[in-house]
Amino acid sequence: MSVMTKPAVRLYSLSAAVLLLLLVSSPADAQYRPRRVSSAAIGENYHIEISAALWNPSADMSLTNTALDQTGTSINLKNDLGLLDQKFPDFHLIVRPNRSHKFRVELVPIHYSQTGTPKSPLVFGGQTYAAGVPVASTIHWKAWRFGYEYDFVVAPRGFMGLIVDVKYTDVNATLTNASAGLRTASARAALPALGGILRVNPIAHLALTGEISGFKIPGSWIKSASGHYLDFDAYATLNFVNAVGVQAGYRSFNLGYTLTNDIGDFKLEGPYVGATIRF
Repeated sequence: MSVMTKPAVRLYSLSAAVLLLLLVSSPADAQYRPRRVSSAAIGENYHIEISAALWNPSADMSLTNTALDQTGTSINLKNDLGLLDQKFPDFHLIVRPNRSHKFRVELVPIHYSQTGTPKSPLVFGGQTYAAGVPVASTIHWKAWRFGYEYDFVVAPRGFMGLIVDVKYTDVNATLTNASAGLRTASARAALPALGGILRVNPIAHLALTGEISGFKIPGSWIKSASGHYLDFDAYATLNFVNAVGVQAGYRSFNLGYTLTNDIGDFKLEGPYVGATIRF
């Protein structure tokens, strides 16, 4: 299965061409032009990098929970429960013992709380919520990502690398109203992934980065369980000095899982802005 979309393939092809041009042109500059004081990219000299961003995604999310021998309804949180798009923080930590090896941790704490009036009956947690009766709902989602990155191409103005990571999802959802009462469902799933990252520095203070990772676990691999995720992130970083930079980017995230009694499908995509410090 291919996890890359056509736009992502075009982005990586274009970025790879730019990086190759930079790698080829660097020796030529040294041969035919006076040597510059420093042509290396700003922001690449560090052992620890900490980033925080504010993400403003649009959401398309659905949940299904089966309990007490009652098959759950596939509930779309926007259409059925009135979910509204919100902004969320996004935290990253990179530990880099040397130039080519990086250990990465990410957390996106997601919380929605809303009240909506379903147009048709909803079955959740073994309870039926009647149509036309307001339902209050919440969803708490801790989206963790633990990864390792190996940069197999490293140049003064960019790098290219492989990513191996695990996406750990911890979701808790509740529905309640006066007639049906409160029902809660939770699910935890860990999905492995493979991907790649590419960065080019057209000028020393500016970094353009694209990364993509994803995987699919067919239902035949693990009894009563399957899942997939695809994560694409493209962003620009303006580094004022080596230790401090600001970012702006666009991220698309698609996660789905099927467990014994739970099904979840989450799609979030949108722009973000943030800042980075390095040590």
